[in-house]
Formats: sequence, structure tokens, C-alpha cells
Amino acid sequence: MKRISILLSVLLFLSVFPSVVIAGESSISLFVNGEKLKLNVSPQKMNGDLYIPFKSFIKELDAEVEWKSNNNQANIQNKQINLDIYMDRSTMYLNGSVIDIKNKPIIIDGAVFLPIDVISENFGMKYIWDAFTQSIYIYKNVNGIQVSSTKKPNPQLEPIKETNTVTGSQTDSQSPSEPDPEPQLETPVTSDNIVIPTNNGEPTIYEIEVLDDEIIFHGNTTLEFSSFYLPAPERIVIDFEKSSFNSSFIDQETGIASGIIKVTHPDVKSIRYALFEDQYPRVVIDLHENIEYSMIGIPEDNQVKVLLGVTTAEPNNESSNQEIIVDDPFIIVIDPGHGGDDPGATGSVSSREEKYFTLEFAQKLYDLLDAEPWFQPHMTRTNDVKIELDDRAEFANELGADAFLSIHGNIHERLNISGTETYYWTDRGLDLAQTIHNSVVESAGLPDRSIREVEYRVLKNTNMPAALLEIGYLSSEHDENLMLTDEFQYRVAESIVEALKEYYLN
Repeated sequence: MKRISILLSVLLFLSVFPSVVIAGESSISLFVNGEKLKLNVSPQKMNGDLYIPFKSFIKELDAEVEWKSNNNQANIQNKQINLDIYMDRSTMYLNGSVIDIKNKPIIIDGAVFLPIDVISENFGMKYIWDAFTQSIYIYKNVNGIQVSSTKKPNPQLEPIKETNTVTGSQTDSQSPSEPDPEPQLETPVTSDNIVIPTNNGEPTIYEIEVLDDEIIFHGNTTLEFSSFYLPAPERIVIDFEKSSFNSSFIDQETGIASGIIKVTHPDVKSIRYALFEDQYPRVVIDLHENIEYSMIGIPEDNQVKVLLGVTTAEPNNESSNQEIIVDDPFIIVIDPGHGGDDPGATGSVSSREEKYFTLEFAQKLYDLLDAEPWFQPHMTRTNDVKIELDDRAEFANELGADAFLSIHGNIHERLNISGTETYYWTDRGLDLAQTIHNSVVESAGLPDRSIREVEYRVLKNTNMPAALLEIGYLSSEHDENLMLTDEFQYRVAESIVEALKEYYLN
């Protein structure tokens, strides 16, 4: 049985404020799993994009790496990935397939730099850019990851859970951008003489108030939020989706909603805010040291509170900010069916190929599982490439996965056939298939077409419980119209997460 222990403090893999920095303007630090690397050459940020020094970083990839100077080519490979990147090309070769990339590798003063997004996406890494400390934090897949139980809720799945308890101090929040009244940047803002805008019903943050043991975010209506914690340096990050800052948060010189609120507080150094990726408000609370905190929403007062130094219980006995460390999380391999020149079924209405549906759905499932401390998800493919069936099974076997889930959309010559089916082959896959099938049928709301024992190769050749999910029929106009919506995909993906919890944790 996996050993599970509970702690307080969070680590989620998300980027903090992006910002424009000219290469060479200042030295950028690079941390891997919290440890600062000693580099002969500093990472670079050019035109908003991050590059890491090839020569200094290659040992961190856990892969064989070769630089071929005759054709300016970097070859990086491990058991699952063979990646070729060229200096002068905006394409790369992943396992033999051509993939377009946004940024080419660059050479500065004879040193080769690789775009960090290409490396992180393909080698199971997450990275954080902290513009204020000019640091890149890279996290490789490791056991013992600290994960916040204050998960970022999917706005399409459920509203933020909130309590009526009041006692607060800092919060990190996200929400899109829009203006109105006036908080000062150098001191906590009070609501005296502030006109609260309606903003056509869009939630707007018009004040951040700092008290002894809480930080309060005031809105013109209910604010939806999510938060996570980052160490070294210690900080709380809060995102307010579907929201904006009012005009008082906009810098008069730059016209940009970003700034620093200086505070005198035993726990808090400062509060920074900006629009995350130009989309929604993100607030970072810089701490003197690691402290316990809780976050609550108070909808009747249009407030979100960060309670410093305390944890609180939310309704239904769910812990508000209890952080969980899982020393040995369950490894779940998600297999988006088809890909590349194997398109799968074609939608009856949209003519969209199955390979795109399976990848979109699998990515949502990955993100939901990745936010859970109990699970460590992996995907057999993350883009439109063909992976052989045996290679998919071998990938899961080499990882020592605890479960293998292959995602598909069904097809039938009779266009009125509708419903959800689930397949298994081995006895060890039967219970898993049944548990997931029951949950998916309930959430999808499609006819139950039962679970079936079929000798699919990805089920036969995997060494762990495995199931193949036919979420619905792309040949059915009714099913397809549902299956291609984000709301349906998130809802069903969440039901799979809950089924895995039931299967493993109960």
C-alpha cells in the first residue's frame, strides 16, 4: 500500500508573472527541484521567451545528449523520446515526426541556448518564471511532491467552496483585466470614497486590505479564486479567474495593471500584482518565512480572505488548506487514442477526427490528475504523432504504472447508436474498468453500453490494471455535439479522477 503523509505547504507547477526582460540585462538564476544550479552561462530571456544554456543543463535531462556542430543539431533521447532540434529551423523532430516549434534554439557568444518550453514539454518538467527575482524554477517528476489541497477549481465544474468565517490576512488571486476606482500602491487600500463599479457584471477587484492576521480582497461581486504555494523564496500565489483589476491598479506611466504594495508585517514582505499572461489578476504575497495559511471566500460581502498563521475547515468537513505529501503517488498513464496518420473515427457533424478529441480530453484529465497529490499522470503522446500500440503499452510498463487508461471516441454505421462503453482484458483490469465505467456513465449522461472483455493490444500487453474508454459515439450527432464541448470533457474527466480515488483510496 502506498504510504501517505499529511503536511502543510504547497507546491503547484504554474508560472508566476511574466515580464519583458532584455537578454543580458541581468543575470537569471536557475533552480532545479529547489536547488540552485551553478552555471557558467546564465539563462536568457528574449522577446518574452526563456532559453536555458544547453551545455550547462544537459545533465539535468536524465537523457543522452549529443551536440552535432557540423549541422547545428542537438539530439536528446531517453527511453521514450528521441528529439532533434536544429539552430536554423522552426521545426523539430520528435520520435521521427516533424513538429512545429515557436522558438528556434539560439547561439549567444558561442553558447547554445534551447527554448525552455520545448525541453519542459517533452521531458516531463514543469517550470516557473519569477520575474521579480529573475529566477527560473524547474521541477522534474519526483516523489514526495508537495501539493496544495486548495486545488484550482475548474470554473466549468463547480463554484468555489466558501465559508462565512472571518479572520484573514493574505491571498493570491486571478482574474481577467478591467478598470475602475483607486487603491494606492505604497500602502494598504481602504474603501473610503471608492465607487464600486458594476463592470457589466464582471467581477472586479477594487481593494486589497492588509490587517494583522488577514489579507482581504474586496470585489464588486463574488470573486472566484484559486491559490498555491511556492518555496524558496516563500510566497502565496492567488489567481482570480473571470475577473479584472479596476483602474486604480493600473500604473499611470505604463498603462499596465501591475505593481507592488509595500507592507510592514511580521509575516509579509510585500504584495505584488499583475495580469497573468495578460488575462486575469494574479497576486503574489511574498513571505518572510513559510507559514500556515487558509483562504476563504465570503460571497455575501464580495470578499476573499487569506488567513495568515491559521487553517480553517470548509463546509462538509473538507480541509481548506491542508497540504498533502504523497511519498509514492499512483502512476496513471493516459493514452490518447490514435494520432498522426492514424486519425481514428470522424465526427458525423464536425468531420473532426477522433485523434483530436482524444488528445484534448486526455490533456484535461492529465491536468486534473496532476492537481491531485495522490496521482502522478503521464501521457503516451502530447501532440499529433502516431505511437505504435506496443510502444504505448511498453511506455506504461517501463514506468511501472499503477493504471493504464486509453481514451477513445466510438463509431457505428448506424448513426443513432449512442452511449458509453468500457473495455478490459485481464482480470486485474476488470475492477478498474467497472469502477471508471460506472462513474463515466453517470457524469456523461449517455446510455450505458456496458463493459466488455476484448483483447485489445494495449490492454493485453500492459502489466497493470488497464481499461479502454469509449466515451461516446462520434458517429452520433447527439453524442458528438456533447463530446466536443469543454464542459462535457471536464465533467467526464473529473468523474474519472473521482473513480480513481474510489478505486485506490477506498
